[in-house]
Amino acid sequence: MRNNFRPNIRLATNVLLVIGTFSVAFNLAPMAKESRLKYLCNEFEYLLLRSGGIKDQSIKNWYDKNYKKKGKQIVSFYGMKPVNKDGMGAILICSQTNNNFKNK
Repeated sequence: MRNNFRPNIRLATNVLLVIGTFSVAFNLAPMAKESRLKYLCNEFEYLLLRSGGIKDQSIKNWYDKNYKKKGKQIVSFYGMKPVNKDGMGAILICSQTNNNFKNK
């Protein structure tokens, strides 16, 4: 009769490796989402600051357009309904997000 101990150990090891891989992947997903939100908020705040100090109207319009677009991205990424058509709930989301990062 053949000994099945060694193939059973290999099978158990492979199953545990698969389970471990998925558990690591599921733990990394929330961190990636948090980092993405922080990155979007940084871009949003940069566009907001740049649009306030520019005198040329065409450049200012470009910054304002991209500022609104980035705000809509943040609101949709966060899963909120937009406060208005410009998606300016992003200011609230980013202020909460930045406070959470500063408290950590």
